[in-house]
Amino acid sequence: MDRVAPHSASRVQLWVPRVCSPGPLSAILSAVEMARRLGVTRVHAKGDSKLVVQQVTGSWQIHKPHLQDLCDRVHGETRHLREFEIRHIRREYNTEADKLSNDAIDLAYRG
Repeated sequence: MDRVAPHSASRVQLWVPRVCSPGPLSAILSAVEMARRLGVTRVHAKGDSKLVVQQVTGSWQIHKPHLQDLCDRVHGETRHLREFEIRHIRREYNTEADKLSNDAIDLAYRG
């Protein structure tokens, strides 16, 4: 589960979980789309998947067409923002995101 935490009327912060699937890119896309609908102009994303962060920034190639499509959609949505930033945070330094990810997994298996 991802979390969007409002910091002001024009900025949100997103924590992206580490998952080996289209999940993280879909989460980023959903968050950016939601931010746009809410009138947010700046999005700061953090994730503990170096692969996803590097793919979104364009530093690393994406070899699977369905993941490339999601990444292209993320880029399309972020063009409408005044500011979009995504940073890699090592899991051991990102305990809040780690807790949120674990809580989401627990909820998913209960529900």
